[in-house]
Amino acid sequence: MTAKPRRVRVHIQNMPPPENGAEGDVPDRSADIAFRVTDERLRAAMERHPDVAAVLDATISNDLAELAAAAAEAEVVFSKTKVLRERFPVPRAPNLKWVFVTSAGVETLLPTDWLPPGAVLVNCRGTHAEKAGEFALTAILMLNARIPFFVTRQRAARWDPVFSTAARGKTVAVIGTGAMGGATAERARQAGLKVIGVNASGRPHDAVEEMFTPADLGTVLARADFVVVNVPAVPATRGLIGRDELDRMKPTAGLVNMARADVVDQDALADKLRRGELAGAVLDVFDVEPLPPDSPLWSTPNLIITPHVSCDDADTYIPNALDIFFENMSCYLDGRPMPNQIDPARGY
Repeated sequence: MTAKPRRVRVHIQNMPPPENGAEGDVPDRSADIAFRVTDERLRAAMERHPDVAAVLDATISNDLAELAAAAAEAEVVFSKTKVLRERFPVPRAPNLKWVFVTSAGVETLLPTDWLPPGAVLVNCRGTHAEKAGEFALTAILMLNARIPFFVTRQRAARWDPVFSTAARGKTVAVIGTGAMGGATAERARQAGLKVIGVNASGRPHDAVEEMFTPADLGTVLARADFVVVNVPAVPATRGLIGRDELDRMKPTAGLVNMARADVVDQDALADKLRRGELAGAVLDVFDVEPLPPDSPLWSTPNLIITPHVSCDDADTYIPNALDIFFENMSCYLDGRPMPNQIDPARGY
């Protein structure tokens, strides 16, 4: 008899659709669209990866109440960090081998002792790259053109002409040169900026002219006209850019944080901006999200706030994540290492 081909049971768990807030409110559907796996998106991904798709038995649910029953059968679960952190039924997942997370940062899921023995965590590192590079360049050019300054003056109904020079030839320091940082470096080079970088190992990157390690961070910050932070959230990066590091920056420099809030001392940054000791900043991540209405950051001068949207593309985020999932699944089926598997000891 011919043995039946191996089948892999996969369950995809979405968050429920957003509900209306106060009476008459219309919910913002953009986040729902950006992070939702639909039948159409899954079918399109299967058509792009037919060999892997042929062995998958996949289900999709938008009802969190269905997760426990699905996890009892699944070999692989695909979901958001929030669902896994708050709802995952560990004791009732006897067949689970790996969990795919639709985010690059997984710090809230570490350590992985919530997983059944032998199961591993896989992220979607890489899905953010194109949008991240585009946002980073936008932020750099806004800082160069003194847009945070003009926004502050606009709020005060003040006409204060300040003239800037072209960005070409200035220096951007990219702190963290993974997928997002690498895309930032590439876009900056294309715009004619000089790119210097910092990563944990000092390993070169094609778009970075000079690479350094964290031991050289102070020197790198002192040289930069713009600093873009893209490091993963791990113990070694917590507080990486504190008050002392900010003091090393030029008073004419600007900072962009697209990583995690605890990498940059936001209170120290706000102090520097209020005193005019930095030209401007763009923050996309915060210690508490949503940022509370009474946060002093809202009124900090020369600061642009974006609500954690810098890297997420409503059209391509989930299609890209599905492609990364299928690429890792192909490796899993072949017995090869999955490129996006998380090393809990490193945190990424």
